[in-house]
Amino acid sequence: MRVVLVAAFTTLLATAVSAASTSIEIILDASRSMTAPFDGTRTRIEGARAALAQVVGSLPAGSRVAFRAYGHQSPTSKHDCDDTALLLPFKPVEQNARGIVSAADKLLVQGYTPITKVLGLAAADFSGGDGSSHVIILVSDGKETCGGDPCATAAALRKADAHLVIHTIGLGVDAAARSELRCIADAGGGHYYDVTSVNELTGALKTAAITPAASASIPKGGTGRLHVLHPGMDGHIVRDAAGNQAGKINMFASDISLPAGTYSVEFGPLAWRGIEVHDKGTTTIDPAQIEIPHLGPVVSVQVVDPETGDVVTKLNSAKSSAAVLPGVYDLHFSGGAVWSSVRLDAGPKIVITPGIIRASAMISIPILNVARQKVGSASSSAPEVPLPPGDYIVKLPKGEKRVTLAAGQLIDLGKF
Repeated sequence: MRVVLVAAFTTLLATAVSAASTSIEIILDASRSMTAPFDGTRTRIEGARAALAQVVGSLPAGSRVAFRAYGHQSPTSKHDCDDTALLLPFKPVEQNARGIVSAADKLLVQGYTPITKVLGLAAADFSGGDGSSHVIILVSDGKETCGGDPCATAAALRKADAHLVIHTIGLGVDAAARSELRCIADAGGGHYYDVTSVNELTGALKTAAITPAASASIPKGGTGRLHVLHPGMDGHIVRDAAGNQAGKINMFASDISLPAGTYSVEFGPLAWRGIEVHDKGTTTIDPAQIEIPHLGPVVSVQVVDPETGDVVTKLNSAKSSAAVLPGVYDLHFSGGAVWSSVRLDAGPKIVITPGIIRASAMISIPILNVARQKVGSASSSAPEVPLPPGDYIVKLPKGEKRVTLAAGQLIDLGKF
């Protein structure tokens, strides 16, 4: 009996020591994209708040926990790549649980996604030499938007701190974001969790908090191939883990041979990161394809990343289609009209069909939006004006006419 009691006490003591020697920092994405739908009627940030409220109070007793966020202090228009803050420094979980829930509830969702910088600051939040396990749990729905390489940073941080492990959780992410977040976790000795609901997010947070570092993978040599499906007319630079150009992919050469390793492929100012090429294997990535037909001779459309404001590609009558990273974009028509929040998924080509207002006159006929801002003009030389769906005011010679334009619809106002 005494042996059983001693054994039980020893097990209990070991569990308590293990919990007490764990420091967990939760990082929450509060960038603009976290306003997207998630788990039914909730947004991604609402889902994250709900999951945190369920989880933080049940983290291992005796562990220390901290809370950091990014993207919550500056709107995207400020392009703030320093937008991150440690909202609650490390304290026993019993003392910080309520504070974390409260801090998450107060976050403004508005800014950038500076993952590389955030990881570096988070690693520095831990106390060096305290002997505890250092666990970072990054909850995000997007990709790096500040030009850093979060995969390389995670690897460097892991090398510098043998106690550090970085887990990542992707909230309803696209293929490119999933690849990057998985790469961060792999480089940081952690695990990647893909979630599409609050229940899945709750489970992932609980599991990550108690999951030890993964075994270090041994780099293997050899050569493999990287293949990009339907790369489009634009060229795409391939870079290795050190940021050096390793090749280029285009519509005439859609795959290249590369030494086994981790690579990124650039799509304009954006990059698909964390692409692993294996010896004697072929890694295929599937970007989104967008086509906008019937733009006519004078109208062009810029495909814009709404979080950064970067122009990803430009379409016109000569180049009506392009390959881009999967994601959500705003389409900026050259006259000033904007088609907001167009989702472009990997796979079959997505054809975006504007509506068209047609009017022919010897003089220019202005077309205004409901805010009475000019977004185009029709004339005998260019009678058709492609526009996003919406309400417009056409200033005809005989007076104004209000029209409601649907995608793919032609409204012919005649000749004047």
